[in-house]
Amino acid sequence: MIKQQLYPKTSRVEISQFTITEKLDGSNLSVFKIDDMLYFATRKIIFTENELNEIEVKGLKRFISDNIEQLRGIRNNSCIIGEFIGNGRLKYNFDKRFFMFAKANVEKNNDIFLMKNINYGREFFTYSFIEEKIPDCIDLVPFVGQYNEIDLDVIYDEYTKKVNRNVEGLIIINGRYNIQKYVRMKDGKLTEHFVS
Repeated sequence: MIKQQLYPKTSRVEISQFTITEKLDGSNLSVFKIDDMLYFATRKIIFTENELNEIEVKGLKRFISDNIEQLRGIRNNSCIIGEFIGNGRLKYNFDKRFFMFAKANVEKNNDIFLMKNINYGREFFTYSFIEEKIPDCIDLVPFVGQYNEIDLDVIYDEYTKKVNRNVEGLIIINGRYNIQKYVRMKDGKLTEHFVS
């Protein structure tokens, strides 16, 4: 007989408000540190600061070069996850280029990186940094609001009017660990949301 749990414990539903943030039209970017080495991950590749010359994401090489000292303030085994603004169809009038929407931990096992403990609770983001302060080169994705009940079409329309610009969509955060996206702007055109 082996004493081991095979099926994981089912988590209880969190009875809380839904937090909604804006879904930005950018490139996914994760920045993490292992053994004092900074790594950067796009959707398809992971690279170090020493491999910057091989990067083709518009503006990313310059962003990293200009802000490398601030980014080195990430704790070992911590990861910040966000959107890098530069390649999307929507144009933004933001001062910053990187917008954080989650934090996590990263481990390296041989040559494989493993992300775990992904957390979307904005109040915990500062713990990813040695000084427990988000560097000046990083902003948080725009906050839309907190809601007990949600009608996404109404929230989207109200938020778009409030910011007076095109909005790709919304991110719905339930608790600290669960998110879903609601997309209305596809290829620069307003469309109906659909589940794919």
